[in-house]
Amino acid sequence: MDWNLYLNLMKPINMIIPRGKNLVVYYCLPLLGVNPKTFGRDLKTAYISKKGGYEIFVESRSNTKKQLLELNPTFKYSFSLDVKTKNKPTFLYVFELKEFHSDFDLIREGKYSKISKEAKEEIYKLSSLDYNTMREGMRITHFVLQALNKSKKLREMWTTVLNVSKEDLHEELVDKPDESWYIENKLKTLK
Repeated sequence: MDWNLYLNLMKPINMIIPRGKNLVVYYCLPLLGVNPKTFGRDLKTAYISKKGGYEIFVESRSNTKKQLLELNPTFKYSFSLDVKTKNKPTFLYVFELKEFHSDFDLIREGKYSKISKEAKEEIYKLSSLDYNTMREGMRITHFVLQALNKSKKLREMWTTVLNVSKEDLHEELVDKPDESWYIENKLKTLK
């Protein structure tokens, strides 16, 4: 495998998760039946709660998609946060996961590869990340999606790029949830 070519092909589609976003955007929103592209450029990020439960909170720079989002059966409510981005209010949409509860629990624990085949299919389909896309004669799958199956290619790439042994890599090939995932931390910044 020519890793230089692969990495060059991945750059335009953000090999790394875009700044300010986290895996909740790419792993949890699809379980709601929501594609992150639904929010367009207004999507800032998404959160889960430290307290448990099955709510997913989506931070947006606009409420222009509210009517569309209200049609989603998982939509609960939305409100404006007391924070402005470029003189525009920030909105929080709250959704409640109706299915995939055990998969959501596994994601919360950082056990991404253990989620069900059905949940993975929803993520592949709705994450907005490349999945088996042909580019210059190569099949490209975003590393966030490769991690769902502990891809041998991803493991190989990390050992090469990071110059570490396979034993030094995180078992799931992607880090466990960190503080940026939790709505409680976002709300603390508003006080």
